Amino acid sequence: MPRKIRLNRRSHRIALVLLAFAAGSAPAFAQGTLTVLHSFNGLGTEGLAPHCTLVETSPGIFYGTTSLGPGRGSGGTFFSITAAGAMATLHAFNPATDGNSPEGRMVQARDGNLYGANTLGGSGGKGTIFRSDLSGNITVLQSFSGANGSQPFSLFPASNGNFYGTDEGGGKAGLFFRMTLAGALTNIYSFTNAQGTPSSPVVQASDGNFYGTTTGGTQDNIYRITKSGVVTIIASFPSGALPANGLKQAANGDLYGVTQIGNNPAGFGSVFRVTTAGALTTIHSFTNGLDGGVPQTGLVQATDGNIYGTTSQGGSAGGGTIFQITTTNTFTTKHNFILADGIDPETSSAGLLQGSDGKLYGVTVSGGTSNGGTVYSYDLGLAKPKPRIAGFSPTSGPVGVTVLLSGANFLGASAVTFNGTAATFTVEGASYISTTVPAGATTGAIKVTTPNGTAASKTNFTVQ
Repeated sequence: MPRKIRLNRRSHRIALVLLAFAAGSAPAFAQGTLTVLHSFNGLGTEGLAPHCTLVETSPGIFYGTTSLGPGRGSGGTFFSITAAGAMATLHAFNPATDGNSPEGRMVQARDGNLYGANTLGGSGGKGTIFRSDLSGNITVLQSFSGANGSQPFSLFPASNGNFYGTDEGGGKAGLFFRMTLAGALTNIYSFTNAQGTPSSPVVQASDGNFYGTTTGGTQDNIYRITKSGVVTIIASFPSGALPANGLKQAANGDLYGVTQIGNNPAGFGSVFRVTTAGALTTIHSFTNGLDGGVPQTGLVQATDGNIYGTTSQGGSAGGGTIFQITTTNTFTTKHNFILADGIDPETSSAGLLQGSDGKLYGVTVSGGTSNGGTVYSYDLGLAKPKPRIAGFSPTSGPVGVTVLLSGANFLGASAVTFNGTAATFTVEGASYISTTVPAGATTGAIKVTTPNGTAASKTNFTVQ
């Protein structure tokens, strides 16, 4: 089967139904249970060809976008879907006003709203950044015209409360920018032609800096950039490797990512690990055989400590795979996609999500019952993710003051306490809880209890 390389993330491609994909084929190496939650058809209000990472806003409720629809010539949709497969189209993007062709990961910010990017369209014709509530009411925060940037990637919600992101069409060779929740945009750095064009969204690492990838320069690069825009190239690939899918910092502090084509003799992509100091290691080189080929999605670290990702082709039926990388760098193919599952799980700058139920959730661009792509879950019997408190603000205050907790896996929280005293609270998504210092509270740790466990802050909140 010929290689399919997505050189331009704007060129949405619906894979043809190939005779090689037999709907009744039994996937080799299957070690979990894949369930198709929904097959898109593009009819009525429904979209098709999802290019997104799902975001879970409360237990078992997910949101995502399709890059096309309703109908194959339209601008895409914003949808919700439950873990049981109940799907609803909440908004159809108007290319002239909202923008069109949404891709990548929407993020839920501390205000409870979802934020995302359209890669094309809008009043400036070069893409938009939008905000949506959970009912699908869209507000365009930025329309790109070229002068202020062009073709934005997904946003990253940083520890200081702002968003940071990149685009691939602004400035000399793409821009690094900051945006407030209100939509105020500041361009911080313009990449040079020699450095290459940003090819993925950025991720903020534990050192406070941002990391991303570029392509098209003298080499393809992994870079570090500070909030003020100081860029350091920490590692490089041969030009044409296409590390275009974002990086994931694992619990060991290292960054993991994939290349789509280069950096290996077979030319079908690789999985790599890089330290924040720039030590680069290739973990696996894809052959386009049973291991898959041409990975085009970001990676996720699940509760078992292993890294999971997908390939866009290869495997026993040619429709792509789900793979696992262990903490000791052992590679295993976990699932082979067939036509009934959906095929071609390629979605630039997106990837798998581990839900609050422990299952992995993802999308395919095509295949399924109507060849419009699917949403699926994959159950490996993984432990449910436990809550984690990363910080809180302010760090001190009197009874009645509002405190914002940040962290992970807060969905379904049933209790928040200040040194043992119960507080009122609102879950603002998986990463944020807004709470109020209760009467009778004393200085001590803040704790959050969810169905999956209890987390305590590493530092004390001081009651004044």
